[in-house]
Amino acid sequence: MTNVKIYSSKLMMIMKKGLNLNTVVSSCMEILNNINKRFNDEKVLCDKNDLYTCYDFLLLALSPIAPHISENLYKNILNKDIEDASWPQANFFHRNETEIKYLVQVNGKVRATILIDSEKSEDDVKEIAKEHENVSRHLENKDIIKVIFIKNRLINFVHS
Repeated sequence: MTNVKIYSSKLMMIMKKGLNLNTVVSSCMEILNNINKRFNDEKVLCDKNDLYTCYDFLLLALSPIAPHISENLYKNILNKDIEDASWPQANFFHRNETEIKYLVQVNGKVRATILIDSEKSEDDVKEIAKEHENVSRHLENKDIIKVIFIKNRLINFVHS
């Protein structure tokens, strides 16, 4: 999951639940953990713009509940005034992903997770799922009795 998607989903959650203290703090902690994972690894070269975007979002999200420290950090880290900043906008286009994650089950047991283009038909999705090596191994020499298909979520192959 990219940083933009993480921030968009966190922002949507904050806006949906209102500026609830626990929600904001929890979301900010998740973002901070993501920043630490991404940028504290010595092997990863730190992209300064990406890091500034992370801190920009984090400090703006914290500003309603901790205005003084957020303003101070915003000024010191980003060299801007928080009063001039606008509330970050959630990128709602990320909700319409081009790929959908399907769980593939054989007789009710999860055998694979696959990403499939959202434009694919039900038959295409079933064929792609059957071709997955772990799924095909469990379906080998078996007669498929029933296929349970739940759009954008799950495929379950039931065999004898």
